[in-house]
Amino acid sequence: MRQITISCLAAVMMLFLSACGFIKTVHDQSSTPPYEPETLHIQFVSAEEDGEQVNAFADLLAKELGIPVELKLTSDYEKAGKDIRSKKSDLVMMQPADYVEANQSREAIVLLQPQLSTGDPKEKVTSVKGRILFDKTSGFTSLKDLAGKTIAVQEGKAVVQLGDLAKAGIDVQKDLTFVYVTSDTEGIEAVKKRKADALITLETTSAKGLRQLETENRIPNDAIAVRPDMTDEWQESIRQTFLSLDESKEGRQLILTLFGHVGYVPAEESDFDIIRQSQELVER
Repeated sequence: MRQITISCLAAVMMLFLSACGFIKTVHDQSSTPPYEPETLHIQFVSAEEDGEQVNAFADLLAKELGIPVELKLTSDYEKAGKDIRSKKSDLVMMQPADYVEANQSREAIVLLQPQLSTGDPKEKVTSVKGRILFDKTSGFTSLKDLAGKTIAVQEGKAVVQLGDLAKAGIDVQKDLTFVYVTSDTEGIEAVKKRKADALITLETTSAKGLRQLETENRIPNDAIAVRPDMTDEWQESIRQTFLSLDESKEGRQLILTLFGHVGYVPAEESDFDIIRQSQELVER
């Protein structure tokens, strides 16, 4: 009886303290104020290593934003993704599939998409077609012909194309063998040396010496994303700064040289729905 009485008393005290605000909920304990950067830390993907141009771009952004900007370039999309997840970077460039995963776990929010040139000065695109490259002796005439074949692919960069293969009737999990490569150049070499029957890539990849098939759905360009706890005001300030970059000769030249971009547009979550839909098809 004594034990029951003490337990009941303890329960009553807990309720009383909670009602009076002496005990915080788990949500209260974990909540933090919205993030306002004092220095904007950016991690973008680029093969360019010209320190002078990197500094010039950081200075241009700093002038517009009114705070110091630390810009780091990497050739590794995975590193950029890790940095936004760990909040080492405030703003990063991410592959579409990696962004969708980070957004689902509430680790990134998309602000912008880069525009790419098609060669026509009047045309700028935010998505590209998928492409399958293969040797002319393979005899492939449709996506169905890839069933049972060995496919070269860059990890995380072929979700939409694989979804299109699934729509064509191929069981991606069972009917394909994958050879993972780190670049299109390596993938093309794998095809030419018969280490792979085909390479999954984008229409921007040169098909010299190889034949090609196009996949159905367009693939969205990279996501320019921020950490999700950043204030709405700062998100909008960053968005507007990037949208205005192609208004000056210096801005246009820097984003083209450093990243191959010809401008930026506001992004919506729906821009990446094709990634989510393709993932569902591939994982069935």
